[in-house]
Amino acid sequence: MRWFMIRPMMLVGVSLSVLAVGCGSQELTTSVGGVEVVGQPKPAVKTAPPPPAPVPAVPLPEEQVVIEPLPPPQPPSTPPLEVAKPAAPPEIVVVPPPAAPPQPREPAPFLLDIPFSFDQAKLRTDAVAMVEVNAMRLQETTGWHLLLEGHCDERGTTAYNLVLGERRVHAVKEYLARLGVPTSAIEVISYGKERPFCTEHNQECWQKNRIVHFELQ
Repeated sequence: MRWFMIRPMMLVGVSLSVLAVGCGSQELTTSVGGVEVVGQPKPAVKTAPPPPAPVPAVPLPEEQVVIEPLPPPQPPSTPPLEVAKPAAPPEIVVVPPPAAPPQPREPAPFLLDIPFSFDQAKLRTDAVAMVEVNAMRLQETTGWHLLLEGHCDERGTTAYNLVLGERRVHAVKEYLARLGVPTSAIEVISYGKERPFCTEHNQECWQKNRIVHFELQ
């Protein structure tokens, strides 16, 4: 009798426990031997998935494997050494001394033209006195250079008058040397009838051209 009475009671307890779970309760109620046991459900244990299997490396074909050689090691670059250039020596400027002011030049003395007779190279008496005056004036002056020019009138040939004019200048130069005038500063030239001082055709004009002209330089 007791076994049959306990069995229905156990069925009723199990039924109540199932109802309690079905209603959403978080507690688990069990009945063991007519005694209800309330407890928390054990959480489900989650197991970690296994790690993925390693992918086997697929070897490249031999023609696709390119091995580039490593570049040769480069020495460390060092900047070029800058050599300081020696300083240029200071430029020496030579300042010339100031030029002396030009000395005032003595006025040129007035020198007379020495006349000659027609077709003559000999000094006349009046011509001798005029040469002496010129010699005195030259001796009173310094720093001069003299040119004696022989001239003739228009009569006669050009060649003859050139020779005649040369004879006249030499006669004057020789007499100046006798008077003490230095002949190193005297030059002579003959123009004959090529450079007349007068162009008229008369005796007065011809006499003006038969001379030795003193030209100071």
